[in-house]
Amino acid sequence: MRKSILLLFLLVLQLQVYSEVNLKEFTQEARNEYLLSLAKEVVLNFGPDYYRTENEPVIEGPVPYYFFGSAEKEKENWDDIYEPFKKISGREYYSITYFYDSDEEPIGRIVIKYCAEVRIWADNGEPFEVMFGTGWGVTFYPILYRDLLKYYEGRMEEIIVKYPKYNTIEHFDGTVDTIWFGPGTKKSQE
Repeated sequence: MRKSILLLFLLVLQLQVYSEVNLKEFTQEARNEYLLSLAKEVVLNFGPDYYRTENEPVIEGPVPYYFFGSAEKEKENWDDIYEPFKKISGREYYSITYFYDSDEEPIGRIVIKYCAEVRIWADNGEPFEVMFGTGWGVTFYPILYRDLLKYYEGRMEEIIVKYPKYNTIEHFDGTVDTIWFGPGTKKSQE
């Protein structure tokens, strides 16, 4: 009997932890606080080198998600879309973007305008993707964010996106090239 009660208690506790939240029902202040807190957690878990505090993060949304970027392109390429992503076509999300000083960090001159961007579903408050300024990132969908954290518990270094290392090469003609060793390359792990 005691085991049944304990099991029931743990089940209810787990449901409360995973309870979905509809962000559209929040006040703007409460929603922004929730989004900023969760986005910070996601960036620190999957790419701590990309977390920045010098600029205020920008929250946008809700906007519809399309695998190919727009509803029109989605229709044109429908047969090429991975089946689980068809279910979320048009689903709304919020994006939280962390910027950096492109004059101070060479990454700004290399690939993308932001350091990190986290996307969180509007209808349940669940993060589904984090992208970094190098073009690397982690998409959690269709796996839940918390389930992914549990799966990699104790071995997060396997999926952390590391900040790239840069080398510059000056050629004999005076031109300079910047070469970066991104995530997954031998040099970036040194």
